Amino acid sequence: FGLGRHRRSIALVNQLTKAAPVARNIAPPAPPPSPPLSPSPKAAELTPPPPATPVAGGLWSGTMRVSAIVRETPHVKTLRLVEPDGGPVPFTFVPGQFLTFSAQIDGKTARRSYTIASPPTRNSYVEITVKREDDGEFSRFLHDKVSVGSVLRVRGPSGVFTFDGGNADSIVLIAGGVGITPMMCVIRYLTDKSWPGEIFLVFATRSTDELIFREELEYLQRRYPQLHVVAAVGTRTEGTAWMGLEGQITKDALAHAVPAIEKRRVHLCGPPPMMDAIRRILAELGMPESQIKTEAFGPATGLVPPPKPLPPPPPPVSVTTLLQKVEDAASPAALPQEVAGPATATVSFARSAKSAPLPPDKTVLEVAESIGVPIDYSCRVGTCGICKTKLLAGQVTMEVQEALTDEDKASGMILACQARSLRNISVDA
Repeated sequence: FGLGRHRRSIALVNQLTKAAPVARNIAPPAPPPSPPLSPSPKAAELTPPPPATPVAGGLWSGTMRVSAIVRETPHVKTLRLVEPDGGPVPFTFVPGQFLTFSAQIDGKTARRSYTIASPPTRNSYVEITVKREDDGEFSRFLHDKVSVGSVLRVRGPSGVFTFDGGNADSIVLIAGGVGITPMMCVIRYLTDKSWPGEIFLVFATRSTDELIFREELEYLQRRYPQLHVVAAVGTRTEGTAWMGLEGQITKDALAHAVPAIEKRRVHLCGPPPMMDAIRRILAELGMPESQIKTEAFGPATGLVPPPKPLPPPPPPVSVTTLLQKVEDAASPAALPQEVAGPATATVSFARSAKSAPLPPDKTVLEVAESIGVPIDYSCRVGTCGICKTKLLAGQVTMEVQEALTDEDKASGMILACQARSLRNISVDA
């Protein structure tokens, strides 16, 4: 440019910036420290998450949109969920926790909990991996009715079946069927973080067709020498190449797959029968109970069995004999572990001023739902603690009570989803 045009340009710039002069010799305030750079960061990962909506128990509650659906096996799908407005996941979680979903199905609100399968290191989405069960109302809904673009109501995260690499230099993950999902979250997280400890995965499934995440696990094994995977299938599908174990996991197989297993930390997840068998094997291998952490997939078996068919009526007895039997039955030591016939107890809900029979095969939560007493819940398997309720009178049995702290137990708190009784009880609900 010529000198004259250069001066006119300077004058024009001065006019435009006169209202907002720039201090050239003063450095601007230093920005907050940035996280380490990563290749091609996603915009969602650089945007601070929106504030969570708190609900009972301090959980987040809101909606998430289904952005992708992947079929893992003939009966298993993975649903990828994102924040509806495109931001990052609006909550934080620990590997092994789960989310609770709710939906209107056949005119009723249904809820079901599913473990997060994707790791916390990937904060632009979360994934759940769901097996379609013929008798599973919610799994049928997710498989048959939900598609890409569907919006689901979500609450969470919950659960204490977690592992993030702390307090252990190795981890043994034993899974059955779809119980692989919390283990996969842990494996993805530890490998994403380049955790230096050894990771052992022992995975049992019915057939080679049902080996969820097979290709990904093979890929991760090639990249991470500290990851050791042993899989056992009940049957080899015709035409499928399989060089792994066939049949159930045995004591010898487990000892061979995980050297010095009795010195390691074990996480066990799967159907209750499979978990019972593995626990017996671990005990035989010298594994202390304190080193085993479990989470069941499927209904709890219950400490109080369901009623048996009614027996024939007893012969007549004298009044004296009858009174003696009543006195004997009143003794706590005489509390039977099996009962015949319908409900022999009543549960009273103090705040709702309602009561109802308490059958031996029903939990306090199930009875509350049947008569319209509101007790909040999430997992229904005794691990989230949302259904904590104060027991005002009586005694209950609970098969799972991982969500109760020592303070909860000392103050009389119970888990309504697990609590059963053969005697009259009263709860604060």
